[in-house]
Amino acid sequence: MCKNTFYLVCDESGAKAQSDKQAKDTGIQLGVFAGILFRSKNKYEEFCNKICALAEKCQLNDSSKIHITDIDNAKKEPLREQIFELIKTSDAYCVYEALPQDGLFNFIANQNQLNTQIMQDNLDKGYKINPTRSKESLHAELFIGMFMRAFSTCATYADGFDFTLHIITDKISGMKKSFEEKINEILNFSEQSEQDITSTRYNISTGEVEINKGKIKFDITMPAELRMPGIGKFQYTLEESTDDRTLAADILANSLLYSLNKVFSENPSIRLTSTAAIALHPLKNIFTCLTNENDYDFMQSIYSYK
Repeated sequence: MCKNTFYLVCDESGAKAQSDKQAKDTGIQLGVFAGILFRSKNKYEEFCNKICALAEKCQLNDSSKIHITDIDNAKKEPLREQIFELIKTSDAYCVYEALPQDGLFNFIANQNQLNTQIMQDNLDKGYKINPTRSKESLHAELFIGMFMRAFSTCATYADGFDFTLHIITDKISGMKKSFEEKINEILNFSEQSEQDITSTRYNISTGEVEINKGKIKFDITMPAELRMPGIGKFQYTLEESTDDRTLAADILANSLLYSLNKVFSENPSIRLTSTAAIALHPLKNIFTCLTNENDYDFMQSIYSYK
């Protein structure tokens, strides 16, 4: 039985398109996935009871998910302030990931171009590769970025990996499986791995289009400080919900998106998960696992807008 148990209530806001879409296609620049992280079952259950009572008082209880954008304008700000106060007094942390839509688009475009070139270089001269574009979901990338920040916070607090993380997220068609796959990729990471690649190739002499399959092998040496012995003790659950718990996470994510859009429009090069990026947010003092410009940040590095 794990020594420590944590609860993460989370939701997204903003862009969540596939990697073949740009901001000009969706009209949305940024995507955010934010969560409220509780360090004990008692604090989590106390929060659930209070958020339910608050939703009932505001006549927001409904069988379907309620978003902050669905609420009358006159009720929005008072509800937001009450939710923020409830989070502050719940001894909770806040974590989030924020990425630009075009950052994902550019990264996947470059990756596909590289894969195509590798396969072309290994073909006979009589063939030509027809480039194919793999797709990634910004929604899933945002989720795993937020998960890694929550995971790191829990591991620090638990002084190791002997803990359970219960994740409660909004119910979105088809995404639970994608989220679980992303988590398992992280937990089962190997320093030696292979990636299957499939594309079509054009036979110049016969004029025929053929299926071309190959593999790219990865051999990575992880620095000792980044290795995670004992990670097998970690356990997690993932629950989809549309109740009042995720309304609180929706309000957090929506408020973050508003703040980040403002700073991003003024400075597209800003680190979206830095203290500077959330300097004006009401909950800035309880956000954890932020990274500044000189810190290494995997998600921000590969999906940077720069």
